[in-house]
Amino acid sequence: MTTTLFDLRSDLNQGLIRSANDLLAAEDPDYHAKFGLIGSARWWRHYEARDVPRTLYVGEITYIGAGDDIFDEEYDIIRIRTDTEEIVYERTGFWLDPTLVVGARLHIESVQMVVPTRTGPVTLHFDVRIWLDHS
Repeated sequence: MTTTLFDLRSDLNQGLIRSANDLLAAEDPDYHAKFGLIGSARWWRHYEARDVPRTLYVGEITYIGAGDDIFDEEYDIIRIRTDTEEIVYERTGFWLDPTLVVGARLHIESVQMVVPTRTGPVTLHFDVRIWLDHS
């Protein structure tokens, strides 16, 4: 059994997606010509057909609580250990769900792309779907 915590289809982060689409329109218009605007019906068709590259991280929550950043500012964080890396998110929104506990198993499906710009490459990263595995 699984519980979906986040799905980009129903919870488009308008600011993030708009910024990504604006950057692609200005710096890599071929992306939109090929796939459509991120979040559009055309983009979703390409995504479901696996034309849009994605990464699936599967991991376990190893820590929930206080953490700090490079400026020693403290945040409430959730740390997830996958088979390839450790991922840290600030605990806001759906990350505050009470079913998220240390030891819970998560799946994080995300898109990452490098966009060449006049000032150097910019990496876009956004989560598409996050779900909790209860098995």
